Amino acid sequence: MVDPGKYDGYHCNDLVIRWVQLQDREKELRTLMARASQATGGTVIGQVTYRTDYESVLTEKKIVQQQAANKNCELVATYQSDQGVH
Repeated sequence: MVDPGKYDGYHCNDLVIRWVQLQDREKELRTLMARASQATGGTVIGQVTYRTDYESVLTEKKIVQQQAANKNCELVATYQSDQGVH
């Protein structure tokens, strides 16, 4: 379980840093589950071993997204060119 109030005191930069960490962890867990599923009986082992962590990461990402939206933060940088199209 993830405490929904955990990120109340975070500023935008802190939320962005945490978002990147969660993205990386989600990718790592997906890779580990995929690797485990390739082994004999690995799907069950991968699910048992990594599923709880994976679900926690997904839940935490939702909470970070909500906090970012509440604080009008952008989790993903939007790039704007300083040059116009002619």
